[in-house]
Amino acid sequence: TFSLQTFAQSGALYIYSTPLTAENTLDAVIARDQASGSPHAEYVLASIDTPYVFDADIVIDNAVTIRGLVGGDGRIPTIQPNVLGDGSVPGHCFTFTKDESIVKVQNLYLLGISIVNSVNWGDGYGITVNGNNIKTYIDNVVFEQWSQFSINFTGDWNSFFITNSKFRNNVNNGSVYTGQAFRQRNDQGKYSNANKG
Repeated sequence: TFSLQTFAQSGALYIYSTPLTAENTLDAVIARDQASGSPHAEYVLASIDTPYVFDADIVIDNAVTIRGLVGGDGRIPTIQPNVLGDGSVPGHCFTFTKDESIVKVQNLYLLGISIVNSVNWGDGYGITVNGNNIKTYIDNVVFEQWSQFSINFTGDWNSFFITNSKFRNNVNNGSVYTGQAFRQRNDQGKYSNANKG
């Protein structure tokens, strides 16, 4: 079952950012849907005035569209990390893992700064693609203050189509290799043929 903050409409799962409890963080809601055996192909984030928070990596293993509803003034939903009980900040927002799938992310503000203005300096990624031949479409997405990379990927033959998006303040003073908007991360030597369309 899902919390009161979610409901299915026209094949999509609409998700609201309140009330905020451990069971209603964005990662918890999507993890329950992913574990259901028939996950939705579309998640719609419908809250604009209150940010969505995540306590853990939001892992999605199917073709999916994640889109925010746009307010009358042009505002889009914000997603940012929570602060865990030990004071740490989760570093990964979305991770897509389904080989040969299409992923669409639209109308979202992905903020790497936690709800108390702290940052996971060593492990911050807005979107991670871990798979092969995944086509990722990103439109009207703001990436801000991801300490490692805004978009991080591994695997072969992945394609990225990025339009109308912004990359802001992605910095990490502790490393000259971080703070990039886009980074291929096959750290163990695997060759990657990324087609940055």
